[in-house]
Amino acid sequence: MILIQSVIIIISFFLVSLIEFGEAIAQEDIVTNDTNDTNALMEKGVSLKNLGQYEEAIKFYDSVLALDPNNVEALTDKGASLANLGNFNESIGYYDQALAIDPNYIRALNNKGAALGNLGKYNESIEYHDKALAIDPNYITWIH
Repeated sequence: MILIQSVIIIISFFLVSLIEFGEAIAQEDIVTNDTNDTNALMEKGVSLKNLGQYEEAIKFYDSVLALDPNNVEALTDKGASLANLGNFNESIGYYDQALAIDPNYIRALNNKGAALGNLGKYNESIEYHDKALAIDPNYITWIH
């Protein structure tokens, strides 16, 4: 019984922290879409993506890409946000753009594999996961 209570307390603290973090990100006025700071725009986009606010995150990735169209992180994260919205075909287009710039970008390889798997293209999916693992055998994010 004590173990269950301890787990509930830990989960409660985690959820409160997550909610507070989300509110802080949502209210953040420092970063806007007008800035030319691609790092700040990426951080805001990633924070919003991690909070499940994919449409909002995409706006920040678009701002980064307007300034730096070859930013493989922004291309990949935009693809991930689109995939999280269920737009797997569209997400693959962004992974392909990232891979055209950096064919060994593991996150794009991994994410493309996941998107292909979600489309039922399992053999192609395995191919991309295998490419990621060939580059870094310790890369385990593909199992998500």
